[in-house]
Amino acid sequence: MSQPQGFQDKVAFIWKVADKLRGSFKQHEYGSVMLPLLVLRRLDAVLEPTKAQVLRQVASFGDKKLGPGRT
Repeated sequence: MSQPQGFQDKVAFIWKVADKLRGSFKQHEYGSVMLPLLVLRRLDAVLEPTKAQVLRQVASFGDKKLGPGRT
């Protein structure tokens, strides 16, 4: 199976970021930091096409508080 074009560049970039964290985090802690960031970035990329629509919908609610126990 072939890898998409630019895949190795992305992998190298991720490891470069992980290396910058080396001073703050121990090697075994990388997963606890990098995985959530990668998941958030992926969600951001996947949801990007609907972002404007979601922001318009949120604006239509005005100052209403949303969620359990809120009016």
